[in-house]
Amino acid sequence: MEIQVLGGLSVQVPTRTLRLGTPKQQAIFAMLAVQPGQLVTVSELVDELWNDCPPRSAVANVLSYAANLRRAFEACPSGRGIIVRQRNGYRLDVPPELIDIFCFEAERSAGREALTAGHLDEARVLLGSAVTRWQGPMLAGIPLGPVLTARTVAAEEERLLATELLADVQLRSGRDDLAIPLLREVVARHPLREPAYALLMRALHESGDHAGALVAYDEIRTRLSAELGVVPGADIEELHRRIATPVPTPVVVAQPERSESIVRDGESAAVSEQTRQLKPVDHLPRAVADFVGREDVLARLLAETRRVEERVPAVHIIDGMAGSGKTTLAVHLARRLSARYPDAVLFIDLCGHGEKNQVEPASALVTLLRQLEVPAEQVPVEFEAKVELWRRELARRRSVIVLDNAASSEQILPLLPTEPTAVVLVTSRRRLSHPDVAPSQTLPVMNPEESVDLLALTVGRARVSAEPEAAAEVVRRCGHLPLAIRLAGARLAHRRATGGWRISPSRWPLAGLRCTIWRRRRALSPKPSPPRTNLCRRRPGESSGSSVCTPVSGSARRPSPP
Repeated sequence: MEIQVLGGLSVQVPTRTLRLGTPKQQAIFAMLAVQPGQLVTVSELVDELWNDCPPRSAVANVLSYAANLRRAFEACPSGRGIIVRQRNGYRLDVPPELIDIFCFEAERSAGREALTAGHLDEARVLLGSAVTRWQGPMLAGIPLGPVLTARTVAAEEERLLATELLADVQLRSGRDDLAIPLLREVVARHPLREPAYALLMRALHESGDHAGALVAYDEIRTRLSAELGVVPGADIEELHRRIATPVPTPVVVAQPERSESIVRDGESAAVSEQTRQLKPVDHLPRAVADFVGREDVLARLLAETRRVEERVPAVHIIDGMAGSGKTTLAVHLARRLSARYPDAVLFIDLCGHGEKNQVEPASALVTLLRQLEVPAEQVPVEFEAKVELWRRELARRRSVIVLDNAASSEQILPLLPTEPTAVVLVTSRRRLSHPDVAPSQTLPVMNPEESVDLLALTVGRARVSAEPEAAAEVVRRCGHLPLAIRLAGARLAHRRATGGWRISPSRWPLAGLRCTIWRRRRALSPKPSPPRTNLCRRRPGESSGSSVCTPVSGSARRPSPP
């Protein structure tokens, strides 16, 4: 049996929904349901149903309503003995776990405790379950007296608190995209609720929608002034000041006697460094327009960043096989973090794997310092002085640095900051490990659903929907690797434009695609394997689309007879 009061009143028994009778009869059951195991007297029921003006037949009517309810429950095997007649009242003899309002309260409390303990994943699950139990206003459609009115008002406040807690957890986990819809729904139903508006402003600001955050502030300020004649509280005003006020750029007047000094081997450029204005710089490569999936990995990395960023610099290492989308993920994540780290977004390819020579840490430091617009004459020659200048420059900024295609921990260690003003994203094909670096986040291949979704964004959803099995086969042959899927999608999109080809793998040249993928992976790997080449021969009378293809490695061989 399940008793629902969140969004109307209903009782679910194994085979059906129990009929509870007239509205007043339902109100009596609601009084029992919100107080399970407790005696509810007849006089309390009379006061709830008629409040100030009960009729002369009030007691008799209550007894009749209660008798009807008992008969309805007795007719169901699982409902016998549920409503107990006791002295001068009635008691609902069921455990609170069978009533959704008490399940909600238990999950909300457990979620709050998990959040206090720092267990974000557990808190998100518990609070999410608690919030979704609400299917509408509590006891909707039931005539409410003073007791039920007070109970529904208290429950609605608990619902708002649970929703705000859930939104806070989503923000701490880096999922502002999930927090914003929750909070917009709250402020739409409760337009004067300041805590929800504060969270909404914070969520919009952290998502990069600064204008939206300021609009939300104007809404709550205008409504409070018009309806209550007050101004927003200190928390909202302080948040508004942080959003509306740009980060000041420190400028220090140069000292004439040292401003002409030139940095030589290992000499400090402290004065020249202080005279430069800090202008935001952005050296990220162009992000892909069709980024798909990886939401669980992004959520973990964003949550870990928020957990440590006030104490130490956040360093995330993403490893995985060639073509798995490590660089694309890192660039996408860096772009999402750039709203909170607005001073510098840097990118460097360390050439750890490929035909090019690896970038030495000293050369990487020069490139990164130049990206920060440090004049070339101020970059020291000595390696230790470069490291010191790099870390000093990062300490002055809130920055995101992408160290792409790293070969080893030793290559990246000199490039890591020491102050909690930066986030570093490292990609590598190897699992890097070092006592000073957090464990790697291994990036798997995409799952089948994400793979098909990526293909659909490239070639069009209509084509994929028309041939779902062929699309699934294409991404399977691509090994669910994003690089291979993008190449396949590009070829298919081109065929659509020139010849109207279908997606079906038997109808388009996999040999050419495989060679294209091999050439691309050859650029990523120092020692690639020989490509598997499809030799196609045509049976007499057959079109080119039905050739027999045999994969071989290395030198060409004749295909075996079919």
